[in-house]
Amino acid sequence: MKFKIKGHVQDSKEIIFDLLAAEGVESFELSFDGGGDDGQINEPEDFKPETTEKKIKKILSKKVEGGRISNGTRWGPNGPETMWQEDVTLGQMIDSVCYDVLEGVCSGWEINEGSYGTFYFDVKKRKVNLDFNERVVESNLTQYNF
Repeated sequence: MKFKIKGHVQDSKEIIFDLLAAEGVESFELSFDGGGDDGQINEPEDFKPETTEKKIKKILSKKVEGGRISNGTRWGPNGPETMWQEDVTLGQMIDSVCYDVLEGVCSGWEINEGSYGTFYFDVKKRKVNLDFNERVVESNLTQYNF
């Protein structure tokens, strides 16, 4: 299913692809898991071409010039306003994009039984694929008269 992103998420995605391509990264993935009103996105992994963990940490910790991420909302004179965090790292931008997409796909992805899945970043094709698994509890009602 095609999911359209816009605004700062699309801008951040383009910056992420530009910076990773400049480092020679072709693809990577990261997983997430949520449930019981809590959720987390795990560290990016499975980088192609394979590289050292030290190099990955260095790449992800680079400050992104002009980069910013959403840091929640507040009530302003004209209604809700997005608060921005600037001076962010590439790793923070990747996390932010993933969290924002999860909220867009399934707000509450971490509530109750939650969900889990994987983001696949294809830097060469400049695409992100998301495998999203929603956990569901079934309930079956049977009524008896006697």
